[in-house]
Amino acid sequence: MKNKGNKFYIRHSKKEDLKILDFIQLKNLKINNLPTASNEFLMTDSIVLVVSKRWSKAQYDQGSRKLLNISYDKSQEERSFIIKKIISLKDIFIRLKPPEDYILGFITLRKIFNEYHVMTIVVRKEQRGKGIGELLIIGAFDEAKYNNIDSITLEVPEKNSTAINLYKKYGFMKKGLRKNYYDGENALILTTPGIKSYSYSKSLFMNAIYYVRDGANNFSKKRSNFKRKSIFFDKN
Repeated sequence: MKNKGNKFYIRHSKKEDLKILDFIQLKNLKINNLPTASNEFLMTDSIVLVVSKRWSKAQYDQGSRKLLNISYDKSQEERSFIIKKIISLKDIFIRLKPPEDYILGFITLRKIFNEYHVMTIVVRKEQRGKGIGELLIIGAFDEAKYNNIDSITLEVPEKNSTAINLYKKYGFMKKGLRKNYYDGENALILTTPGIKSYSYSKSLFMNAIYYVRDGANNFSKKRSNFKRKSIFFDKN
């Protein structure tokens, strides 16, 4: 999917996103022991953030069914003629609500005492390498600072050097090891130092500033939409 000139942004998840989020997790994260986004969304101590893109006018003009097919990676061309006709008739009688936007990835955070635990972070495979995972991490820190949370902890596959390097950039340090955590693969337990400290907060703000500056061709600070004022994106 190509939306030329259409930058991605970060926002809070909504109830209407949940089926799509669960689909993204199932297809793009081959780990069976993680809670689904829809389960986390319903928990009072959990937060779900998504990174999305607006639909292009050409896509939107094709109707709700087309937008749903894109969201769920379904190819209309692969369906039989009869199935296509049945779907067309259904759409005449049932008004489909189109997805708000095209979700590229998401992160789920669960509050445990005075800490956020990253339950899941996943990006569509074809969207990786564009800074979406980093934006989700910045969003997690935004939530933590706003809600006066002092640290963030997560697990990462021991052999996932790309993710580990990203987390190190944001000050995560090794706290322990969970053996056979990811379907037989060991996981590192990483945690941050005190987020409230002056030196760490300054480092976070600088990383956010660099992200906005260096990712300006792909990321829209203007369209990013939190349910409250953003700690990072409203200040730089």
